[in-house]
Amino acid sequence: MRLGNKDYAAELSRPEWNEMERHLRPGELAHLTGISTSTLRRYERLGLITRTTRAEGRCRSYPGDSLQRVQLARRALGMGFTLPELVRILRAVDSRRPPCKQVHALAIAKLGQLDQFLDELLRLHEHLQELLAAFDKGARHNLR
Repeated sequence: MRLGNKDYAAELSRPEWNEMERHLRPGELAHLTGISTSTLRRYERLGLITRTTRAEGRCRSYPGDSLQRVQLARRALGMGFTLPELVRILRAVDSRRPPCKQVHALAIAKLGQLDQFLDELLRLHEHLQELLAAFDKGARHNLR
């Protein structure tokens, strides 16, 4: 991953890199996670990632563990979790309360939603097949 002249993937893969000590500028974190800096600020406001620090006279920076938090958030959102659900789960994790029952209940609900979506897709697939069959039948009839 390159941003300007800097190869962040190479830098982050170095053995001496300690993610808890490393701080990332907003542009670096946004680039590494594929989201915008405004999305990072939104995640920060919601509490999904740790608030940025700003050393005297320096740019904002995010702690290194923000990279994994943003990646986790993106995967969870991709699976159908909402931001408020994710915030509740991560707050429980951050307070050292295991969110197992909560996550399990949310996962069951998401699985049910996914099943409904798959049923709808199958119905659409069957309908398109019928339309194509009718089109093919009509097209053959017109060629005679």
